[in-house]
Amino acid sequence: YVSKYGETQQGILHTALNQYLANPLHLSLHIGCSFHDKIINDLLREAATRYPGRMHYALLKWPYERHGTEPAADEIEAECSKYLDLGIQPVWFDEYVDIPGIIRSLK
Repeated sequence: YVSKYGETQQGILHTALNQYLANPLHLSLHIGCSFHDKIINDLLREAATRYPGRMHYALLKWPYERHGTEPAADEIEAECSKYLDLGIQPVWFDEYVDIPGIIRSLK
Protein backbone atom coordinates (compact mmCIF):
# COMPACT_ATOMS: atom_id res chain seq x y z
CA TYR A 1 0.00 0.00 0.00
CA VAL A 2 2.65 2.46 1.01
CA SER A 3 4.77 2.07 -2.14
CA LYS A 4 1.70 2.27 -4.37
CA TYR A 5 -0.26 5.04 -2.67
CA GLY A 6 2.28 6.77 -0.45
CA GLU A 7 0.07 6.47 2.61
CA THR A 8 -0.18 4.17 5.55
CA GLN A 9 -2.39 1.15 5.18
CA GLN A 10 -4.73 2.54 7.82
CA GLY A 11 -5.11 5.81 5.93
CA ILE A 12 -6.07 4.04 2.72
CA LEU A 13 -8.55 1.78 4.52
CA HIS A 14 -10.11 4.75 6.30
CA THR A 15 -10.49 6.53 2.96
CA ALA A 16 -12.01 3.45 1.29
CA LEU A 17 -14.51 3.06 4.14
CA ASN A 18 -15.59 6.67 4.47
CA GLN A 19 -15.50 7.81 0.87
CA TYR A 20 -16.84 4.66 -0.77
CA LEU A 21 -18.06 1.69 1.25
CA ALA A 22 -19.92 3.68 3.92
CA ASN A 23 -20.86 6.57 1.64
CA PRO A 24 -24.57 6.36 0.80
CA LEU A 25 -23.86 7.85 -2.63
CA HIS A 26 -21.75 4.86 -3.70
CA LEU A 27 -22.44 1.18 -4.18
CA SER A 28 -19.71 -1.30 -4.96
CA LEU A 29 -19.68 -4.27 -7.29
CA HIS A 30 -17.10 -6.87 -6.27
CA ILE A 31 -15.77 -9.07 -9.06
CA GLY A 32 -13.13 -11.68 -8.34
CA CYS A 33 -13.24 -11.09 -4.61
CA SER A 34 -12.95 -14.12 -2.33
CA PHE A 35 -14.06 -12.31 0.84
CA HIS A 36 -11.31 -14.11 2.77
CA ASP A 37 -9.47 -10.91 3.72
CA LYS A 38 -10.36 -10.08 7.33
CA ILE A 39 -9.46 -6.40 7.01
CA ILE A 40 -11.68 -5.84 3.97
CA ASN A 41 -14.48 -7.87 5.53
CA ASP A 42 -14.25 -5.71 8.67
CA LEU A 43 -14.57 -2.58 6.51
CA LEU A 44 -17.61 -4.02 4.77
CA ARG A 45 -19.20 -4.94 8.13
CA GLU A 46 -18.55 -1.42 9.43
CA ALA A 47 -20.20 0.08 6.35
CA ALA A 48 -23.17 -2.30 6.78
CA THR A 49 -23.47 -1.26 10.44
CA ARG A 50 -23.54 2.43 9.51
CA TYR A 51 -26.23 1.92 6.86
CA PRO A 52 -28.28 -1.18 7.74
CA GLY A 53 -30.14 -2.63 4.78
CA ARG A 54 -27.95 -0.90 2.19
CA MET A 55 -26.22 -3.53 0.11
CA HIS A 56 -23.17 -3.70 -2.10
CA TYR A 57 -23.04 -6.45 -4.71
CA ALA A 58 -20.69 -9.27 -5.67
CA LEU A 59 -20.57 -11.51 -8.72
CA LEU A 60 -19.94 -14.94 -7.24
CA LYS A 61 -19.66 -18.33 -8.87
CA TRP A 62 -22.23 -20.72 -7.45
CA PRO A 63 -20.12 -22.94 -5.16
CA TYR A 64 -21.47 -26.30 -6.31
CA GLU A 65 -22.07 -27.99 -9.62
CA ARG A 66 -25.81 -27.74 -10.29
CA HIS A 67 -26.07 -30.32 -13.10
CA GLY A 68 -28.81 -28.28 -14.79
CA THR A 69 -31.02 -27.99 -11.73
CA GLU A 70 -31.93 -24.91 -9.75
CA PRO A 71 -30.76 -24.87 -6.11
CA ALA A 72 -33.45 -25.06 -3.47
CA ALA A 73 -34.52 -21.83 -1.77
CA ASP A 74 -33.00 -22.89 1.56
CA GLU A 75 -29.70 -23.68 -0.18
CA ILE A 76 -29.65 -20.23 -1.81
CA GLU A 77 -30.48 -18.63 1.52
CA ALA A 78 -27.67 -20.53 3.26
CA GLU A 79 -25.11 -19.50 0.64
CA CYS A 80 -26.28 -15.86 0.64
CA SER A 81 -26.14 -15.67 4.45
CA LYS A 82 -22.35 -15.97 4.27
CA TYR A 83 -22.23 -12.52 2.66
CA LEU A 84 -25.26 -10.62 3.93
CA ASP A 85 -23.64 -9.67 7.26
CA LEU A 86 -20.92 -7.97 5.18
CA GLY A 87 -23.59 -5.92 3.43
CA ILE A 88 -22.99 -7.91 0.25
CA GLN A 89 -25.82 -9.21 -1.93
CA PRO A 90 -24.47 -12.06 -4.07
CA VAL A 91 -25.28 -12.20 -7.76
CA TRP A 92 -24.72 -15.84 -8.57
CA PHE A 93 -23.42 -17.20 -11.87
CA ASP A 94 -22.46 -20.67 -13.06
CA GLU A 95 -19.53 -20.09 -15.42
CA TYR A 96 -16.93 -17.34 -15.61
CA VAL A 97 -17.88 -16.72 -19.23
CA ASP A 98 -21.23 -15.43 -17.88
CA ILE A 99 -19.59 -12.38 -16.25
CA PRO A 100 -19.38 -10.08 -19.31
CA GLY A 101 -23.09 -10.61 -20.06
CA ILE A 102 -24.02 -9.89 -16.45
CA ILE A 103 -21.98 -6.69 -16.47
CA ARG A 104 -23.50 -5.58 -19.81
CA SER A 105 -26.98 -6.07 -18.36
CA LEU A 106 -26.34 -3.67 -15.47
CA LYS A 107 -28.08 -0.32 -15.73
